[in-house]
Amino acid sequence: GHPNIVAVKEATGDVSRVAQIQDACEKNGFKRDELLLLSGDDGTTDEFVIQGGHGCISVTANVAPSAMHQLMMAALKKDIDEVKRINAPLANLHQDEFIEANPIPIKWAVKRIGQIDCSYLRPPLDELAPEFQGTVESALRDAGLI
Repeated sequence: GHPNIVAVKEATGDVSRVAQIQDACEKNGFKRDELLLLSGDDGTTDEFVIQGGHGCISVTANVAPSAMHQLMMAALKKDIDEVKRINAPLANLHQDEFIEANPIPIKWAVKRIGQIDCSYLRPPLDELAPEFQGTVESALRDAGLI
């Protein structure tokens, strides 16, 4: 590999990319697992890691760091039942945290759970529109965060 490239963030949501990237590494003279593969799509992170990925760069972890850590540990062990148990309450959050452009919904969510006092964003971004706040709040509730 290249000394300055140690990982790839794969955020398409296509978990078949794990094998494709590993195959490409092998085809080009590198070990299949020489390059760390990190999911950037919270909704498919569990399956990504089960398929051979190494972890994630997560938006959900901003509001549920412990749950996402537990999810990754279970996925790395390929404990499918535990993965399903941990991930089920997070499913709506994985989806609804993108109801508007990132980081708008997640910043509002971090404020809603009481971790910060203000969800202000620098222009041109704005706070989460009021019509979407109920959706994100419901996802936080489903995840047991409020």
